[in-house]
Amino acid sequence: MKKILIIEDNKHLSEIFNEVFEENGYEVNTALMGANAIKFLQTTQPDVIILDMRLPDIDGLKILEQIRNICKNKTQVIIYTAFEEYRQTCLQVENINFCTFILKPAPVETILSEVEKLLNKTILK
Repeated sequence: MKKILIIEDNKHLSEIFNEVFEENGYEVNTALMGANAIKFLQTTQPDVIILDMRLPDIDGLKILEQIRNICKNKTQVIIYTAFEEYRQTCLQVENINFCTFILKPAPVETILSEVEKLLNKTILK
């Protein structure tokens, strides 16, 4: 079973993602805070992370760097944020070649489709 980590401080949105991904056969974990996500990554490596860039405790770019360091580019990341300015910034972070950028609000079906596409691409490598 493929594992997904949702790092999103909007509890309602996190719950919707959780429900949709579980219904589609994924093992889902959620973190409302960046520190919780980083702690989770110390013990478990998900196949895909959905990352909100503005969290109450840690900036998304710092989390992205931690993901790169811990997961060694083996985990695909979907940046899911309402802030367009992160698109260019994410592309400029050194060695970040495992990210997809989706601007909020996008339907959960769009996120699900992107996850499936990323996982299929990873399987084919």
